[in-house]
Amino acid sequence: MKLKISTFHGEGQSLFHVVDADAPSDEQPAVLFTGKSLEEAALWIQRADVLRILAEAIREGGRIPSGHLYAMMMPACGLNQYETAIKVLKDAQLVAEENHVLRWRGPVHAVSPFPFEKGGPK
Repeated sequence: MKLKISTFHGEGQSLFHVVDADAPSDEQPAVLFTGKSLEEAALWIQRADVLRILAEAIREGGRIPSGHLYAMMMPACGLNQYETAIKVLKDAQLVAEENHVLRWRGPVHAVSPFPFEKGGPK
């Protein structure tokens, strides 16, 4: 999935759509998020990237102490964003947490934590 920002200029207001540029042509425009500013749309893409990186790290390792994973992610995100992303993965039943150890529960093959991508939770 390739995320990009597409600007829509309407009467008196501009909107910034985050779209999946790799979606099939019959599904275009594949708008995943609409923000009122370029910064808001860029932040959404950053959060999506962090979520994808966390999912892949846990899947690759099978299990990893949450604190160790957060320490590795500190340059990319803050604690609040990290905890929110882990909650999203747990709510999607891709990750379980016991005694501060994250364990992959999803499919063994690469998977997307996003419900709109192939392989994502329904």
